Amino acid sequence: MTLQDAAGFGTILVGVIGTGAAAMMAQTMDPLSGGAGIAGWSSFGLAGLVLAWLLLVHLPNKDKQAEAKDAKIVEIVTQTQKTIAEQAEATRKERKEERVDFVKALQRNEEQGNTNWARIEAAWEKATDRICDHLDNHRVREREQVAELEDRVRSKRSHNENSGS
Repeated sequence: MTLQDAAGFGTILVGVIGTGAAAMMAQTMDPLSGGAGIAGWSSFGLAGLVLAWLLLVHLPNKDKQAEAKDAKIVEIVTQTQKTIAEQAEATRKERKEERVDFVKALQRNEEQGNTNWARIEAAWEKATDRICDHLDNHRVREREQVAELEDRVRSKRSHNENSGS
């Protein structure tokens, strides 16, 4: 777009805005050519250039900046979601390994507990057998002592009966 085109576009825009420029535009063909009515159009030509620059250069660049910014935000969000998904997957794998290790540890603990329980039962059986044997031996000795005492009592009675008769 040439400067002349931009100026013409700007004057059209100013005329559309409704400042009465439509009537002036009909009087002047080209505001920059030096023709009639240039003094009245010079400010509209500058305003037209500014408006044309705004519409054709500045605002499209702003739109491109906004689109680039939006694209960057989408890229950041996508990357963040990807990173979160990767971290979640890594955490799931890690937790799965931990669960497997935990199950193995529980199984080892169960086996050790069963082994210890078997040892405790064996020791308990052994201890109760020793206690029962000790009680049996004690009962036998008590019976022997009772029998011995009964024999003494009988022998004293028979001795007393024999000596008293």
